[in-house]
Amino acid sequence: MKRIFRLRVKLLGIEPPVWRSLEVDSGHLFYELHHILQIAFGWENRHLFMFRKGSRQIGIPDPGFDDPKMDASNEVHLFEILDKPGSEMFYEYDFGDGWQHLITLESEISRTQYSCPVCLQGARRTPPEDCGGPPGYDRILKILTSKKHPEYKATRRWLGRKPFYPESFDLDAVNRRLSTLERYIKRFDDRGGFHL
Repeated sequence: MKRIFRLRVKLLGIEPPVWRSLEVDSGHLFYELHHILQIAFGWENRHLFMFRKGSRQIGIPDPGFDDPKMDASNEVHLFEILDKPGSEMFYEYDFGDGWQHLITLESEISRTQYSCPVCLQGARRTPPEDCGGPPGYDRILKILTSKKHPEYKATRRWLGRKPFYPESFDLDAVNRRLSTLERYIKRFDDRGGFHL
């Protein structure tokens, strides 16, 4: 019997909210949860991360800095930290932009057969990488409202060729990517990802 955690993850500092509802194996390591969140939110996995609950920190310990508070994310399982429905913790991605996510354990389910992880629902597109955190993202959205804005063309070029629709969210695309989680993590590690 598998223990499945249903998580609600909300990106803080953005209104209307960007959020995802996920089902994940309670036995996942936090390193795996980091990759699940990267896929679910459409981040590009280019920056460091950290999970936080109270004074406990889980992430990538720096070998040159002895921090007794930082546990290695490949050594701690979800069930060790999220112990009951209503438990909350934070996930920070990209310490420069400071994208804070609130993770809430909504419920625990026991199932004999289940494919995890899966995204059940969500809302809105994640802001682009390296846009300056919530204030930078607000600025981009204001610029995009008017083609007459003096920075409109430069902002469109910076965002790339594809149109940027902040309200869009493709659940099927997220779940297709989540179904390849093991290959995704291996590719990331093979490219010289963050070593633990």
